[in-house]
Amino acid sequence: MIIVNRLVGEEKIDDKSQVLRAIATLPEYQGQGCASVLLKSGLEIVDTRKAKVFLEATPQGRPLYEKFGWKFVDEMVFDLGKYGCSGVQRITCMMREAIE
Repeated sequence: MIIVNRLVGEEKIDDKSQVLRAIATLPEYQGQGCASVLLKSGLEIVDTRKAKVFLEATPQGRPLYEKFGWKFVDEMVFDLGKYGCSGVQRITCMMREAIE
């Protein structure tokens, strides 16, 4: 069972810009199109608002967002060693232009 809770919320940058919240699927549902279904439902809302959309993607999620028209904006790299862990975490900032 998948529960969607406010996929596209009231997080606005301005009247024509929205922030897409996190999308996640359980490992046993990955690769079956579940994330695409969730994403499409959020995009229907955003597209009626004629808004551009921003999000932060993990390396695993980036290909999905690119498939739906998001473009690379910037990348944040966090050195987890500074927080008692090992490795780095990369987060890609992405934007999808408004659909007119």
